[in-house]
Amino acid sequence: MVNVDKRLTLEQALPSIIKLQEKKRNATMHKNEKARNYYTCNDTSIKNLGFIDFTDVEYRLNYSEDNYEDIEIDDNSFDINLIINSLEDITINSFMISGETNLNKLNDYLKEKLNVLNLDDKEHEGDFYNLQIGFNKSLSFQDYISIKSKLMHFKNERTVINKIEQIF
Repeated sequence: MVNVDKRLTLEQALPSIIKLQEKKRNATMHKNEKARNYYTCNDTSIKNLGFIDFTDVEYRLNYSEDNYEDIEIDDNSFDINLIINSLEDITINSFMISGETNLNKLNDYLKEKLNVLNLDDKEHEGDFYNLQIGFNKSLSFQDYISIKSKLMHFKNERTVINKIEQIF
């Protein structure tokens, strides 16, 4: 379990977290394949201590278009970019939908926008939404945790939240 000072920005916190992840992934002795990494946080939705699994998250610092070169593209996925500058400034865009929202309305807004792209017909059988997330490096770690917590509660059987998170 990792406890990060909520006042730090992503730019300040993530280099140490990435080093911790690399150390764990490259360990040869005492390696436990079933062990998971969790952030401990104050989960305001349940007013209690919460845990967010980040074992499989890959952080990409200094986002640029080149950072997507080694990401495998699935022919069945509809990529949707979620760009998070702050809790009040969240942009959603793809080739068919775009718009802006805030944290409080995020899940409802995503559901509404994804309903526009109807994947329930036979032509789109097996297709899914690939939600790619980019975070502003100036975002506080507490705001990052708030967004991750909100997205953990987003339910859509045809949506996958990409494990690669871009930091710009």
